[in-house]
Amino acid sequence: MTIAVQEMSDVLQYEDSVARLRDIVMRRLEVEKLSRERVLGQLEDLRSALDDEDRIVEEEAVMTVMDQLVGWCYPRWSLSHFGSSEYE
Repeated sequence: MTIAVQEMSDVLQYEDSVARLRDIVMRRLEVEKLSRERVLGQLEDLRSALDDEDRIVEEEAVMTVMDQLVGWCYPRWSLSHFGSSEYE
């Protein structure tokens, strides 16, 4: 697991894991200037590792943030307009 993915994994132990994970994603997009696709790839790596370990609750939290990143959520929660895309 990369350091970036490990940081995301570490926040999953908290009750407000979705909010903490959103904060990390926002920082990666806005401060670190990573593309949405790269951050989505990191989230997918984490989701896959959680699936392998049958950590369903944590996997659901990651998938919630993934949905927000691609805009498959209530517009108010969407992260799809933050950061840049490799395709823009």
